[in-house]
Amino acid sequence: MWRHSTALFSFGGERTLVDELAATNERVYRGWLLVDQLRAVYQAEDAEQATLLLDEWLRAALASLLVPFIRVARTLAEHRDGIVNAIALGLSNARLEAMNLTVRLISHRSRGFPPPRVPARDDPPRLRQGPRRPTHMNAARATFKPASGGQY
Repeated sequence: MWRHSTALFSFGGERTLVDELAATNERVYRGWLLVDQLRAVYQAEDAEQATLLLDEWLRAALASLLVPFIRVARTLAEHRDGIVNAIALGLSNARLEAMNLTVRLISHRSRGFPPPRVPARDDPPRLRQGPRRPTHMNAARATFKPASGGQY
């Protein structure tokens, strides 16, 4: 019933990352499988299938003896109905995340400019002239000339 990422499995009998984890580190392997199974819950086609997969995942996570997954399972169990409803209605926060990314990008691009300042009435005229220049140098626009015709 669980889906697995096809990139992790090979079809020619070669050893894959998942096979190596199963052989060398069982705790990491079980954690990997639980993460992959939780992804399948969110890709369910309808509310009934999502409910079934989520209940199975909660049981598997609680029985895994992996403390981080037990904590996640308890949190998801508290919000089980909301999760199933979000999957059934196809709700997503993708638009909100896109807007947050845009705000972060604008904030990142504005680095180097001084904070806005409202001039007071008694400030000298040079402070009332408008925006100041950036306080950083743009290396792409800088031109360097060798001193006295030599090489630099």
